[in-house]
Amino acid sequence: MVSDYLYENPNDVKLTSEGSVREVEEWTVRDIDEILEDNLGDLFDSPNPLRRNAIGRRELEALPLVTEDGTEIPIYCATGYQVERRLGVFNDDTFPHGVLMNLRNLDELFKVEGDQQWMDVDGEEPPRNVPFDVYPQAGLVTAGHFQAAGLMTSFQRRVDGLNERLWEHRDRQYEEDVDMEGEGHARTGNVVTGVSSQGYNSVVHRMRGHGSQYHDAQKGYVTATMVGAWGDDLSQGAKLQRMVDVLEHDLPYKTFERKIANPKITRDLRLENVYNIDIKALAPYDRNGR
Repeated sequence: MVSDYLYENPNDVKLTSEGSVREVEEWTVRDIDEILEDNLGDLFDSPNPLRRNAIGRRELEALPLVTEDGTEIPIYCATGYQVERRLGVFNDDTFPHGVLMNLRNLDELFKVEGDQQWMDVDGEEPPRNVPFDVYPQAGLVTAGHFQAAGLMTSFQRRVDGLNERLWEHRDRQYEEDVDMEGEGHARTGNVVTGVSSQGYNSVVHRMRGHGSQYHDAQKGYVTATMVGAWGDDLSQGAKLQRMVDVLEHDLPYKTFERKIANPKITRDLRLENVYNIDIKALAPYDRNGR
């Protein structure tokens, strides 16, 4: 999904993907012919093009479907994406789980591989560690949401590859301009830059109060009401009364529980990346919207 929510900078684009988890009623094994046909016969045992082996029909037929603990043994297409060997069958009445990020090993998502060649026009390597903040949810300590001042390594790698291809195209046009006109366009930096990323459960957007940044259970109504009992002027007394009125209607956690009881609320894990696209860094011939 593409969003143009960053009106302050029209060159910033947010890309969002969502993932949900539901209990599988049963599994349907895919036909090997179908798998081979869908992937033009290009299957591999690893997503890494430098450390993978091709899988033909014979190897695929001999490859077990799952491990002893029931985990599917993965295979990958030519571009490194996992190819499903079986499909889950779901009950439409099955309630989806609320998915959170595992915060224990979150730093692994932003870890730069030792042999990773980062692309930087000025010849300087970017910072090795992308700073991020974690927000544990529901008192779980090790599960929740995150916000980062950059992209995960897997996404950054793809951005680097995209910039490299754009540079090559731009350099070829630069050389043609020099040959034909005696002058060209100097290289001016990255076309696409990763600005930030975050991961969170979509419930946090659905349950937010009207016109408020925080949820009912995060506003501290109970604590503020107890402290407000010691207010000593009319203004503080009026604020205290408003809080008491809110709590008399219902306690914050009860209000939140009632809201999330709606089965139509999405509980997907949302991953968002924000990119900056520098149109001026494109070769002039590429600034055509195609």
